[in-house]
Amino acid sequence: MGLDPGTGGANKTNILNYFHNGIDKYGSNEYEAEFSEAKEEIDVDRPLMSGVKGHARCAVGYSDSSCLPCLLIYDPWPEDVGLKYWEVYWGRKHTTDIHVED
Repeated sequence: MGLDPGTGGANKTNILNYFHNGIDKYGSNEYEAEFSEAKEEIDVDRPLMSGVKGHARCAVGYSDSSCLPCLLIYDPWPEDVGLKYWEVYWGRKHTTDIHVED
């Protein structure tokens, strides 16, 4: 994204600027998605940034076969390792969800 690593990471303005101007995804936008909207995005191969306080992750899959809707999260933390895990959708306060669209 062209940011200085010492600045504490990208905020939503930096991220949207990168999507719009860096990779020509002008339809990308931030909004609070319902679980059904997150599923729709993933179903059409548009993973979404799932932001929580101070951190951004990528939601790439979902499960709604039980009473708890879950997203499959690819998390870049810890640095140089990263994690992949299931997270109950309503289990964390989402601060920013950005959908990458043409």
